[in-house]
Amino acid sequence: MIDNNPIEEKDDRNAIESVLGVNFSKKPNSRFFVMFGIIILVVFFGGFALWSSLAPIESAAIASGKVVVTGNRRTIQHLEGGIIDRINVRDGENVHKGQILVSLENTRSHAAFKLTQGELYRLMTIEARLSAERDNAKSIHFNKKLQVEAKKNKTVLELMRGQETIFDTNQASFLGNISILEQQITQLEEQIKGAKAQLLSTIEQYDLIEEEVVAVKELADKRLIEKPRLLELQRAAARLQGVKGETVSKIAVLNQKIGETKTKIHTMKADRLKEILSQLRDSHQKIADLMKKEIIEGDVLRKTEIRSPQDGTIVDMKVHTIGGVIKPGETLMDIVPEEQLVIDARVSPMDIDIVHKGLIAKVDLIAFKTRNTPTLQGEVVGVSADSFTDETTGELYYKAKIELDEDQLMNLSKSQELYPGMPVQVMIITDNRTLFNYLFTPVKDSFGRAFREQ
Repeated sequence: MIDNNPIEEKDDRNAIESVLGVNFSKKPNSRFFVMFGIIILVVFFGGFALWSSLAPIESAAIASGKVVVTGNRRTIQHLEGGIIDRINVRDGENVHKGQILVSLENTRSHAAFKLTQGELYRLMTIEARLSAERDNAKSIHFNKKLQVEAKKNKTVLELMRGQETIFDTNQASFLGNISILEQQITQLEEQIKGAKAQLLSTIEQYDLIEEEVVAVKELADKRLIEKPRLLELQRAAARLQGVKGETVSKIAVLNQKIGETKTKIHTMKADRLKEILSQLRDSHQKIADLMKKEIIEGDVLRKTEIRSPQDGTIVDMKVHTIGGVIKPGETLMDIVPEEQLVIDARVSPMDIDIVHKGLIAKVDLIAFKTRNTPTLQGEVVGVSADSFTDETTGELYYKAKIELDEDQLMNLSKSQELYPGMPVQVMIITDNRTLFNYLFTPVKDSFGRAFREQ
């Protein structure tokens, strides 16, 4: 047990008081502490009042939202349906525009298309041949489509060669028949030429005999010669007159035959042209019908290769089995476009009067739980003109579209990559005001309305 000596304790207290300059034996002054406390309170509340009246505080409209793309999500469907032959993509894969996503069996559609195309090429070669025959051309001019196709399709080349053979045969046959008729005309013209020479000779002989008849008749009248001589000359003149008539008639018949032959040539040409034009009309009609059919069947064949309509990412894929049946109009998958990501925010009707285009917005990515996730800044680029209704809750809201700052998006880590559909919390900065205004403006407005009441 320690024995406390009062004298020693007093000496120790005195020593401590001398060092600290404090007299512990005196009672403390309570007034000093009261004044000190009042000064502290005045400074605190005065400083707070000054800060609340000067320091700006951001006023914001709070809205929920989600990440969306500026383009629309495309649903991939097939009009006719079919049997799956190949699946070329998987869920989550990035695809580019025109890439084959799914291939369907195309045996029947391919055969139908090739059959139609082959018939179309055949009629096109016939049309080219008929056009050459119509124009009396020396050779067939095939259109560019046939020429290009013939370089890679042996069947088309054979069709063209076949029509060239038919063209040469038809031309030879027609021109041969025309040549025979023209030769007949030449022969007739030669006969006419001979008949005209004979007629001229007969006329000359007749003229001579007529002169002789006149002379003999004078002698017979004077009884210087016998009358039978005169009769013989008259018989010869009559015979030559008959030959002359026969020759003239023969020339007329020959001219008639020439006319008939020329008419026959003209008729042959006209009939041939008529037949060619009739075949051309039929070919034109059939080609037009086949071209429509080719487009339809080609479209069906092309649609057996289901291609991506845009660049994007495969989501919600519903086909996974080769050999599976796709129903007409069935949804196969969706493609989310790789376009600019924006925020689609739902603004309360209570805040729509203060939210407008051009306001700054701060976006919190609530899908990420890490503290290192930054708050992104964006700008309101559009506000819907009318309200929408949530089909689930029945809540009214307005749509606000917010574009994010590209520089801030670049600062996100790979683990913080944005995806369409991610939830966000948005603060749309509507005004800068002091705490004093924030606290007392509602009171002021209430007083203003109260004094205006009847």
